[in-house]
Amino acid sequence: DVTFMEINNFFGYRAAALGYMKKVIPIEKDILKKHPIEEIKTAIAHEIGHHKNLDLYLWPIAVACYLILNIIFVNYIIKNNNVVTFIITIISINILFTPLIMTFSRWREKQADLYCLKYIENPLYRINYFKRIIRDKREALDESKESLFLFHLYESHDSLKARISYAREYMKKK
Repeated sequence: DVTFMEINNFFGYRAAALGYMKKVIPIEKDILKKHPIEEIKTAIAHEIGHHKNLDLYLWPIAVACYLILNIIFVNYIIKNNNVVTFIITIISINILFTPLIMTFSRWREKQADLYCLKYIENPLYRINYFKRIIRDKREALDESKESLFLFHLYESHDSLKARISYAREYMKKK
C-alpha cells in the first residue's frame, strides 16, 4: 500500500521513496505534467523498487556504519591530542569513507532500476523518461564528466546516460 503525493520540488529529486510503516512516494508536478503516463509509471516503479528492496532500512544501517567509523577515527584523534592528526583524519574520512557510501547508493539505485525494468511494460518507457529529463531539465550528457574518476567516487546516482545504457542492456537480455 503506497500513497502518492504531488509536490513542487523535493530537494532536486523528481520522485522519492519515503516511509517505513506508511509508504509514500512524492512526485514532482513537472514530472506529472510533462511525462506520459507510461514514463511516470517507470518513476513510480523505481521508487517502489526501493521499498521492495528494503533500501529504506539498509540506508540507516549504512549511515550508522559510516558514523561509527567516523567516531572511531575522531576518538583516536582525541587520544593523541594532535591538531595535524585531526586535520589529516578528517580529510581521510571524507576521501575514504564518502566514496564507500556513494558506491553503496549507486548499487541500491541500480537495484531499484532493475526492479523497475522487470515490472514495467516496456523498458523503452524508462529510456524515454530519462531522455525527456535530459531535454526538459537541460541536463547535459557530459562525456568528460563520465570519465572522471571523482565523479564515480562522489555521486550518489549513476549519470542518466549510464542509466539509459543499463536499460538498453536489459532490453537486449530480455
